[in-house]
Amino acid sequence: MLHSPRRSNLILPKINPLKSYFYISLLLFVLAFASTLRAQPRECASQARLQVQQQLDPGLATQMQEAESQVQDWIMQHPLAMRGGGPVTIPVVFHVVYRLPNQIPSRARLLDQLRVLNEDYGATNPQFPMVPAAWTSVAANTGIQFCLAQQDPQGDTTGGITHTQTVTSSFSTNDAVKYTNQGGHDAWDPTRYLNIWVCHLGNGLLGYAQFPSGNTATDGVVLHHTVAGPNGDPNYPFNLGRTATPEGGHWLGLYHISDCNNNDLCGDTPGQSMPVYGCPTFPLMDACTINSPGIMFMNFIGLCDDSCMMFYTQDQSSRMQGFLNTARSSLITSTVCDSVTVGVPASQGLAVTVFPNPSHGRFELSFSAMGKAEVVVYDVLGKVVASQSLLADGAVLMAMELPERSGAGVYFVRVVADGAGVMRQVLVE
Repeated sequence: MLHSPRRSNLILPKINPLKSYFYISLLLFVLAFASTLRAQPRECASQARLQVQQQLDPGLATQMQEAESQVQDWIMQHPLAMRGGGPVTIPVVFHVVYRLPNQIPSRARLLDQLRVLNEDYGATNPQFPMVPAAWTSVAANTGIQFCLAQQDPQGDTTGGITHTQTVTSSFSTNDAVKYTNQGGHDAWDPTRYLNIWVCHLGNGLLGYAQFPSGNTATDGVVLHHTVAGPNGDPNYPFNLGRTATPEGGHWLGLYHISDCNNNDLCGDTPGQSMPVYGCPTFPLMDACTINSPGIMFMNFIGLCDDSCMMFYTQDQSSRMQGFLNTARSSLITSTVCDSVTVGVPASQGLAVTVFPNPSHGRFELSFSAMGKAEVVVYDVLGKVVASQSLLADGAVLMAMELPERSGAGVYFVRVVADGAGVMRQVLVE
């Protein structure tokens, strides 16, 4: 039986004056209180920052309300979205802003961050099989994946990672890291990229994100450099790259569960009276949910330790898919993850068909060409996983089989023939 997400009366999560004061006070506390990452619980400033933004920009609330209305309409028209749509692949660019060399995550770590995101959003993460039985029916594969940008805004080849040295010792939620003239790096076109800034955030902050709507120059996610990608024990309990997962959820319109009335606009997340930190024992009840299975503390949009986070729900999946098909719809058609072939224009009469799609790792390509043709298969990180070359003489029907170690996920097939290049997306189940 399908579980319809709660439509509500299209009122965004509201915070009464006392609660608004709490959020702002929380933000000020986070920014004023310095301590080590190990010594304090996870601090996410996204919603506190949103409250401040809405007070500074009275029109933002109306803009977000309009976006929410569009999302709710889309959800009602696409009830199966809660089970994961797509696949939808979001291009990512990392902007590393550093003062000291030890603030620069390696390329391997940032690629590992994309792996974590893809596992978490694709329900293939190691913790997913541990989802409590009470919630396996609502645990979702969101159908969302992430790929590293291969083209910069000018269409030139890029490694998907920029590096900017700064004199700024630490950044906060004031968005200075998002502006070159304030010691950071300007955003790339947010209609084509998810911008992720990696920097030294001060005062114990691990990260924050901008919700859909608002200033496009500041759109994206910010991560502390120590939690950008898995980094071993030194950053325990935030050492598995799971700060990006909930911040990406905020960027796609998800809210924390913050009261007894499903203020997150998702009907399949139990009410929760207060934040939960660490990694508590299941089941955990509170004043909002007094009976087992209790509150969903292991949800990705919570504040638990990295190792305790496990899944998104179907209603959360619907919301994210909804924003990707409305306020962030341009990202669906963005082609900046396609590799750039020097001297080869985009498709000029080269028609390529891939079938079956989805597949189980073996699929066939059909196209017509004369002379040399090259086929290359990339994973979402831009790594070549398979390739073939052939001499074509008209119609071509060829089989491609990915190595067993490739696993399930989204892949990109690049065909170059007759002086043209075409990229096709393939889902391997």
